[in-house]
Amino acid sequence: MWNKTRALAFFWIFVLFLFQNSLNLIFLPNFKLILIGVVFYALAEGAFFGAALGAVAGLLVDFFEIGVPGLHGLALGAVGVASGFTASKIFKDSFFNRWVLPAFMGLLTDLGLSAVYGWEWKTLAGSAVFTVLASPPLFYFLRRVSGVKAGSQRPW
Repeated sequence: MWNKTRALAFFWIFVLFLFQNSLNLIFLPNFKLILIGVVFYALAEGAFFGAALGAVAGLLVDFFEIGVPGLHGLALGAVGVASGFTASKIFKDSFFNRWVLPAFMGLLTDLGLSAVYGWEWKTLAGSAVFTVLASPPLFYFLRRVSGVKAGSQRPW
């Protein structure tokens, strides 16, 4: 079932994709804005929508990067599923979901992708620190522009 929030989710993920790629051209590629967006919408809309949004976002990243096709789609889809299932178990607006969950998911995806791509381990800590610092303001921004209500959550 489509609603305004779900339609806006794809738009904002695309905007985050453009902003993330702009930042990655200027700085090291440590920015996980798309991942934070997938976690936010998976918490708001549930695991199934989180998986779909994560897969689409990951394929968008795969389309514009050189690497194994579908790997980011698989990783971000898994992030969407895990975050969506977390929404039904833990209070959605908790400290854990705003600060720890995006950083933990980012660290897990970085570990998996670094095993495939051979990334240096030094960049993983910087990515986790940035994700911890960027996720609360980005959650606040997405809540304001997407129309997600504070207490709404869908387990599936």
